Amino acid sequence: MLVKSLFAYMRSYKKECILGPLFKLLEASFELMVPLVMAAVIDVGIARADRGYVGRMCLVMAGLGVVGLVCSITAQFFAAKASVGIAAKLRHNLFAHIQTLSYTEMDTVGTSTLITRMTSDINQVQNGLNLALRLLLRSPFVVFGAMVMAFTIDVPAASVFVVAIPLLAVVGFVFAGALMERGGMAAQIVEVASMLVGHIRGGLGIVTILGCMFFASMIGSGPGTVAAMGSIMIPSMIKRGYSPEYAAGVSATGGTLGILIPPSNPMLVYGIIANVSISALFTAGFVPGALVGTCLMFTAYTIARRHGYKGTMHSYTMAEFGRALLKNIWSLMAPVVILGGIYGGFFTPTEAAVVAIFYSIFVGLFIHRELTFGGIRHSLQITSWMTGRVLIIMFTAYAFERLLVQYRIPDMIVEHILGFTSDVAVIWMFVIALLLFLGMFMETLAIILLATPVLLPVMTAFGVDPIHFGVVLVCCCGVGFSTPPLGENI
Repeated sequence: MLVKSLFAYMRSYKKECILGPLFKLLEASFELMVPLVMAAVIDVGIARADRGYVGRMCLVMAGLGVVGLVCSITAQFFAAKASVGIAAKLRHNLFAHIQTLSYTEMDTVGTSTLITRMTSDINQVQNGLNLALRLLLRSPFVVFGAMVMAFTIDVPAASVFVVAIPLLAVVGFVFAGALMERGGMAAQIVEVASMLVGHIRGGLGIVTILGCMFFASMIGSGPGTVAAMGSIMIPSMIKRGYSPEYAAGVSATGGTLGILIPPSNPMLVYGIIANVSISALFTAGFVPGALVGTCLMFTAYTIARRHGYKGTMHSYTMAEFGRALLKNIWSLMAPVVILGGIYGGFFTPTEAAVVAIFYSIFVGLFIHRELTFGGIRHSLQITSWMTGRVLIIMFTAYAFERLLVQYRIPDMIVEHILGFTSDVAVIWMFVIALLLFLGMFMETLAIILLATPVLLPVMTAFGVDPIHFGVVLVCCCGVGFSTPPLGENI
């Protein structure tokens, strides 16, 4: 009934309802031409170093932008005129109908409340009509244009995007981690880990490290893992008689697993800088991450036994544990979806980050119902703060790398080292000592971005595999997370 009434009102504004979408479609057409011109600039102008061609194409893009802006303003004018006119008619008919009501009916309905409510609904109808008239035909057209650009751009000339696209994975995984924390997924992981090993002596420390291992396999961030696990486990450990120093130490060291166990943001950045397979790096990070996690759990148990720290003092039956698994299955399936998709070849690490975001939003909003729009806004703020500095460091690191290559500094370092020793074991000792020292004073991504262009050519010259070097580099940076005076996790 409402739709029929709406179409009846729209007949009075046939011209505006036709011209609004038409001009928006024209705007989309010009908007579609811009990326196609950009593709031509990359394929022809930049590839051939033809400055004249690039200049002409830039003028064409500017002209398309001006025409598109004019079409956008015109479409907005017709859409606004139609939506405002239709809303005015609806409002007039509403007031006319209210005036026909008797005083008894007015008192029963509540006229002032009715007018306020209906006026608000009419304003929403107005906004919806305005949006529909402007975007109904435009959106699929722009999506089609993006597909055309993807299939027409020349692959060798598009290498400019090779660096930018993997960086989106870093942003995506940080955002997904913040959403998982706000959506209650971290708390459910802790619940399952606590049922599994919480009854052991010092069990809460082991639960913290096990939870860090599991959460690390979803977000790839050391500080993010500490924030998610520490906010839950540190108060619980202190409440059960654990010392604050022990609780903070276990959480901080467990957080280092966030960059060892894939997906790992530092590994992503190293893969971009070193131009190596990110999937191969992720595969190589499993065993070191599991070994470090096992050693940390053994250390936590040993210290807890020495100080007499107890577990949760409650053992669970297999039936209770099975029910907990079913209850928290959506949180436990996140690593399977993310890592299984990468290793199964269903999507790239960058696409996996996007999948992780949508999975976190879906589970947080519709399954757990703990994620709010305020939580999403807070997650975006955390993401912008954590990733903004990465982009700044990346910019300076690329300039630094170009200078190193231009002045052959890595080659000179190799020559000097060969004059001192040719033993790879000695060189490894020197490199690891240097990285551990830098980790005391520098942020992890800064070390990776600055040390990789210098040390990687040296190590490859001595026959070290870039994947092997990358894993060792990330492990050393993980130690720096808990090493004063910087100690990010602390």
